[in-house]
Amino acid sequence: MSKFDEMSFIGICNVCSKETDVVVCASSMGAVSYRYCKDCLNEGLEPYGSMVAYISCAGKYPEEINPDYVKRIRRILAELGITEEEFIIDVNKANEEFSQWCLDMEEFVNDECGE
Repeated sequence: MSKFDEMSFIGICNVCSKETDVVVCASSMGAVSYRYCKDCLNEGLEPYGSMVAYISCAGKYPEEINPDYVKRIRRILAELGITEEEFIIDVNKANEEFSQWCLDMEEFVNDECGE
C-alpha cells in the first residue's frame, strides 16, 4: 500500500475537481495546502487560481518571474488546457483588482479618519 493510499480520503481535488481519493499537501505555489488526487499530485499540478494569485504577487509575468517557475507554469498550463495568454490576462486582472482594492481602502481610511 502506498503512502497516498494510506493517507487518502474521499474528497474533491482542488486541481481537476474530480470527486475521488485525495490527500492534502502543501502547494508549490505558496504557503497553502490543497487537496490533490493521485493523478494531479503525481503530475505536479496546481489549482489554477492559486497559480494566478501567487504569480500576481511575485511580479510581472513572465519577465520578472524566475525562469524555473515560468517553465513549471507553462507545463502546468499545458496540462490544464489553459493558454499562457489567458494566464497573463488573469494575472493582470488580479493585479488591477488588488490595486483598486488598495485605492478603495485608502479612501475608506481617509473617510474614517476625517482626512
